[in-house]
Amino acid sequence: MIYPISDSTWVSPVHCVPKKGGMTVIKNDKDELIPTRTITGHWMCIDYRKLNAASRKDHFPLLFIDQMLERLANHPYYCFLDGYSGFFQIPIHPNDQEKTTFTCPYGTFAYKRMPFGLCNAPATFQRCMTSIFSDLIEEMVEVFMDDFSVYGSSFSSCLLNLCRVLSRCEETNLVLNWEKCHFMVKEGIVLGHKINANGIEVDKAKIEVMMQLQPPKTVKDIRSFLGHAGFYRRFIKDFSKIARPLIRLLCKEVEFVFDADCLEAFELIKEALVSAPVILDRFEGSRPPRLQFPRKQLYLRVKQQHSIAFLQILSNDLFVVECLGSLLVDLRTFVGIQPDLLELMQIELSLLLGSLEIKIQHLCHPEGSLFHFNREVARLSVQQLKWCPPNRRLERCPIRPE
Repeated sequence: MIYPISDSTWVSPVHCVPKKGGMTVIKNDKDELIPTRTITGHWMCIDYRKLNAASRKDHFPLLFIDQMLERLANHPYYCFLDGYSGFFQIPIHPNDQEKTTFTCPYGTFAYKRMPFGLCNAPATFQRCMTSIFSDLIEEMVEVFMDDFSVYGSSFSSCLLNLCRVLSRCEETNLVLNWEKCHFMVKEGIVLGHKINANGIEVDKAKIEVMMQLQPPKTVKDIRSFLGHAGFYRRFIKDFSKIARPLIRLLCKEVEFVFDADCLEAFELIKEALVSAPVILDRFEGSRPPRLQFPRKQLYLRVKQQHSIAFLQILSNDLFVVECLGSLLVDLRTFVGIQPDLLELMQIELSLLLGSLEIKIQHLCHPEGSLFHFNREVARLSVQQLKWCPPNRRLERCPIRPE
């Protein structure tokens, strides 16, 4: 793992932080059982800030948490696996090992395996895991760093998927931490969210900690509170409007006065977190949300994205799409359009109006609501759309047509 070294020109200091291991269950003030993690040791972290500043950055993308949770939710059985000291399973090239030198009371040492603290460590590890499970991801397993979530539509299918994932780990010498693994369970905590057959919920353990917080007394406290609450903002309707008095105090030229409006916003956010709803994978009710999009605007987008020389504009009116769990476009609304052009329009609509964003909007609006697409966002490319916040994609129509 490490070896002594005395002639390295790269030396970094050491810091120790608590390490959370197994799970336990405790009771809160309301006698509810809350799962929480126990501290089983300490991580030895190296301050590699100077080394990171001199390193060329690896821009391999990490997964979008919301999209991964949507794929994981609504399954009856799960298996949660955890890699054993994940980063340490990646070897470092011999020529670069001296750059990881750290100092401690016993001398200076360098790593043979990839340690925590390197700026490119997460991207490197995610690339390795994606390469190992490339043909299984989104089919039976979701991988985020060293957390592997296996799922199945039934007990037998989940067990079969687990066997395939474990066989892949054995083939690639990937070691798992059995103390953190859970097999054939009906719910579990994934990246701060509880997933089960019903949908996605907040982690009660994290909410319980936030409920114990006292009103902020400094700007740093407000920034910390909004950061933690913002992690679950998809569960809170009009989060930005509720938090507006607190956000105002973060401005540089505003005097810090925690008045009654701020206290009310603080309490409202905590109450909203306690009563956070479950994000479903389906629409309930007789009238699901509907989306409308200008035909002309869609034609121009197809022309821009796919370099089509000429498009005939049939009409400038709006067409309405009914959304039932996922986006289903009725191609019969496009009368007189060539089949190949219809396929391109189907692709563009799928990119613009992903089912994930529709579910989020449905959480905050009554059934049968009519939405239209944000005109500014409609001009973005596919790559830009990928990074566009979901709450900016759709806007509710002020007038509901009959």
